[in-house]
Amino acid sequence: MASRNTAVKMRPLSANTGMEILGMDLRQPMDDAACSEVRAALVETGVIVFRDQMLEPAHHLAFAQRFGPVPDAEFLETVPGFPQIGLIAKAEHETRNVGGNWHSDTASIRRRRWVRCFMPMNCRPPVAIPCSPT
Repeated sequence: MASRNTAVKMRPLSANTGMEILGMDLRQPMDDAACSEVRAALVETGVIVFRDQMLEPAHHLAFAQRFGPVPDAEFLETVPGFPQIGLIAKAEHETRNVGGNWHSDTASIRRRRWVRCFMPMNCRPPVAIPCSPT
C-alpha cells in the first residue's frame, strides 16, 4: 500500500509571503486534512513551494484537481495528452517572457478559476510548482 500524506510540515519563505511545504511527496494521494492545510497556507501567504518533486503530468494534474476543477490551458502549448497543463518553456537564447504581453497565469481573464496548472520545463533548481490563487 502506498504511503499517504497525513500531516503538513511548513516553514515560511519570508516574513510576509510564501510557505514552503516540507516532506510531501506529491506523487502520493493527499488526504482531506492535508489538502485543507495546504490550501489555507496558499490563501494566507499567496505562494506555496514544494521542493524536489519529480512529477509526471498525471501526478501534477491529480494534485491540482484536489483544489478544484482545472480548466484547459488557454493561449499556451500544452503537455501532450494533458490539455489542462500549460507549458512554460522557452529556448535559452529567448529573453522575452513566456506569453509576451499577457499573463500566463490568466490573471487577465474576467472569470478566473481557483486552480491553474503550469509545468516548468528545464528549470534550474530550486524548482517550485507554480500554484497561486488567481
